[in-house]
Amino acid sequence: MSGLLRAILFLYNLIILALGAILAAAALGLISLTAYWEGLFAAVQNRLILGSAGIIIVVLALVVFVAFFKPAPREDAIIIENVLAGQIAMTEAAAKVIIQKAVQKVEGVKETKTYIENQSQGLIVNIHMMINPDLSVPNLSKQIQEVIKEDMLNIGGLKVEAVKVLIDDLNSSRKTAAAIAK
Repeated sequence: MSGLLRAILFLYNLIILALGAILAAAALGLISLTAYWEGLFAAVQNRLILGSAGIIIVVLALVVFVAFFKPAPREDAIIIENVLAGQIAMTEAAAKVIIQKAVQKVEGVKETKTYIENQSQGLIVNIHMMINPDLSVPNLSKQIQEVIKEDMLNIGGLKVEAVKVLIDDLNSSRKTAAAIAK
């Protein structure tokens, strides 16, 4: 829920609380509403003020009502931003495309398989890959982590909390099979 919607909901609840307190005090006989009621509608200025207050209350109620009945995003959607004007979301498939394009910038990666976990702190990207066996695994993994975090933030607007890299295969079995075939 956005900050503006929270503020509107807070004001709306204050108004309801004040009306409830006035009605309770009138029911207990602590105040007489008839004298106030006649005084409120006696002057034209008071009617304008009450009409304006009524319109504001109706608008606040409608904003809260509409906000609570907005459709929820699809389960595989990753929310980028949630504002009063609407919601910006991205599917996991679109996020995976950004990740794949980021990984292609790093030389030595043969194949990848990506899994995304959507956490409250940010995304956790699990990437399983096969790499060239001649390259340093720690250096290549750090490059992959950095480029994924940068591209996801710059292109997708998504904060990546962690990139977990798992080297599944160093692609050595294909090299030996190719050498034997020659």
